[in-house]
Amino acid sequence: MDMAGRRVLLVDDERDIVRTFTLFLEKKGYVLDSAGSGREAEAKLGEHAYDVVVFDYRLPDVSGAELSRRVDELSPGAVKVMLTGFRHPEDAVDALRVDSLLLKPVDMNEVLAVIEEKLGEKAESGETEGA
Repeated sequence: MDMAGRRVLLVDDERDIVRTFTLFLEKKGYVLDSAGSGREAEAKLGEHAYDVVVFDYRLPDVSGAELSRRVDELSPGAVKVMLTGFRHPEDAVDALRVDSLLLKPVDMNEVLAVIEEKLGEKAESGETEGA
């Protein structure tokens, strides 16, 4: 499956993470948008349909669970990948609302593998894609 041109929204308030993800995924052919808060992410979700939304569990203004619900409403069919630095069982409850949960620090190749695997699964199942 060709992943070039797939639109990804990255939501994280850590600028270094945003920069690293953006450079890495753009080199792989993805189109990247980023947001540093839940509000900013909602605005972007209202402007574009996304194939993938990668977001931090803890943002300054919204929880990962709330953002996951907003992604479902505003970009249905998008693959949702949640990142977290917290290793508590409560996180697993919110993780049930996403396609994948990755613990920080994440390896960029692992993120890429998860994105491609989940996009492939959605394509095979015939689910609606974001863009």
